[in-house]
Amino acid sequence: MENQNPKDTNPSSSTEGKSSKLKSAFYSGLLQMLPIMFGVYLGFALNNFGEQQKINRQKDTYEQMLKNEIEDNLKQVKKVSVYHKKITNDFLTIRESKDIKSAFDNYTMTGIRPGIVNSSAYETGIQTGIIQEFDLEIIQYLNKLYNYQ
Repeated sequence: MENQNPKDTNPSSSTEGKSSKLKSAFYSGLLQMLPIMFGVYLGFALNNFGEQQKINRQKDTYEQMLKNEIEDNLKQVKKVSVYHKKITNDFLTIRESKDIKSAFDNYTMTGIRPGIVNSSAYETGIQTGIIQEFDLEIIQYLNKLYNYQ
């Protein structure tokens, strides 16, 4: 009788055993990696959510700053427009007078008083990039408005 090793008698059973162990190790590794992958995904998702919340707060703050700035600018323009209408009427009166020189000599001009409008909120939005969070149509209107000033 020959001395046979039980492993040598059935080569296919050893391949099946190795394949079974390999599958088992693969599934075991996969099961161990799934919670880690889920945790990493959850961490990224929470980070993105937090960043979006921060951007939304900045956008809301910027929107309020723009509204305040535009309202202040409008008040300033209305305030000086009354003065400019007065100057226009005064010059029309001077022009229609019989003696323009003496009418002009008697007129006291208190300056041009240009309306001082502010664009710091608008510029801040451009510099920080938060203006990119607005619709393009709104950005276009803002550009037109601030170019008119």
